Amino acid sequence: AGARGMATPLAPPPPAPPAPLPPPDRDGLWREVTGPMTLLFGLGVAVLLSVVFRRSYGDIACAWRVSYSPCSTAFAIWPLIFVWMMASVAYQLMTAWDLEWAHAAQPWNNMLDALAFVLCGAWVMVFSYSRRADARTGLVVSAAFLLAVAWCAVGAAAQEATWRTLEPWPILGVGVPFALFASWSCVAAALGLGVAYNAIFNEPDYRCFEDDESYNVMVEADLSDQDSSGSWVPLVLTVVVGTGAVLVPDPVLPLPLVWGVLHMKRHLKNLLAICFAVACSILALAFALLGVWAF
Repeated sequence: AGARGMATPLAPPPPAPPAPLPPPDRDGLWREVTGPMTLLFGLGVAVLLSVVFRRSYGDIACAWRVSYSPCSTAFAIWPLIFVWMMASVAYQLMTAWDLEWAHAAQPWNNMLDALAFVLCGAWVMVFSYSRRADARTGLVVSAAFLLAVAWCAVGAAAQEATWRTLEPWPILGVGVPFALFASWSCVAAALGLGVAYNAIFNEPDYRCFEDDESYNVMVEADLSDQDSSGSWVPLVLTVVVGTGAVLVPDPVLPLPLVWGVLHMKRHLKNLLAICFAVACSILALAFALLGVWAF
């Protein structure tokens, strides 16, 4: 009776089902991998086409040079931009390993720069096939490409605004290469517009096509025209970009302009442009350190 009166032991509860796997972090994947790889693709297009068509577009830039055309050594900044951008891609991809010091740009900013580099490649092709005197349409189209390049690159650098964080690695890995590309694309757009305008109203300098005279020899042989409308272009461009650099703030943005103007003709307007760009760079650095920006 006693045994019959004992409570029957309860069966153990069934094991709990395994917890579902967390959904993949699509936003993190988009930012850490897709954005930098898109930038790498655009960069590769620009580098490849620049190497293939290098000689052709040098002749055309010589044939329709403008009063503010810089010496060829100014364009040595392009390899610096390409190399620093490649380093930026590698640095951004490190965020996939959850490294504390790694930083990836916003995906749309990477894609804006990628589009800008693809447009650079399109500019190279169109510009290089504009060797004839009647190929002015190609020069106008190529100038439009450069305007689009500047628009995309400046937008990416301004929106990223890494100097507001004052963190050294994001500034060096993302902010600096973005700013170098943005600022120099403005210089390239100004030169492209000048070449297109010159091509519409003037004949090319056929010596650039027929002789072995180099671009530098032709540029240095041109007289310094301090009173032409073209002589104002570097100063006006510096005022626009320098003011934007202070508002963002980004002290790197004015520096490529300094580099470009240093390789142009020596006259008062260009000297003022250099001084203004340096002043804007210093003021932008002060604003970044003080945490002051316009938007």
